Amino acid sequence: LGTTFAWFALGFQVLSVGLRTIAAGRIPLSNMYEFSLSFLVLLLLVYLLFERAYQVPHLGAIVMPIAVGMAAYIWSLPAAMREVDPLIPALQHITLMTIHVSLALLAYSTFAVAFAAAVLYLVVTHWHVSWLPGADLLDDFGFRAVTVGFPALSLVLIIGSIWAHQAWGSYWSWDPKETAASSPG
Repeated sequence: LGTTFAWFALGFQVLSVGLRTIAAGRIPLSNMYEFSLSFLVLLLLVYLLFERAYQVPHLGAIVMPIAVGMAAYIWSLPAAMREVDPLIPALQHITLMTIHVSLALLAYSTFAVAFAAAVLYLVVTHWHVSWLPGADLLDDFGFRAVTVGFPALSLVLIIGSIWAHQAWGSYWSWDPKETAASSPG
């Protein structure tokens, strides 16, 4: 039942992003509202694809509260952010923006799924809950999610620096957002 609701949520969220794409005339990735809408689509899609591949619906106990929290966050954003505004000059390289932000969405989504696997792995190894999947399966699940997310996040940094060079004439400017994105912890 939970998986069915997740598929319905994904369908309605895809519809929401699709309508926003039509209204904006571009993929909605330019502000926090649009990023959050798109993140929710990818989070649900990545989770449901991993669930289908591994037959492990237990991860939904961790992933779905993240999705609900993101939905609540989207609703809490100011109404002014929901308006479709023209892109600022730095964001007008649509191709680089789309690739950069889409890879970030993919990375964050797979990391959320890996987080869910890690939480359940800790539960299984410390409390030996018999109805949860085995530790080996959860370990493999988390590993595979990270093997998608880590290269995607690496490409986010590389493409982001190329985009920065296109927009501002320098690959790196020690901007706090750039520095925080590349720091190891």
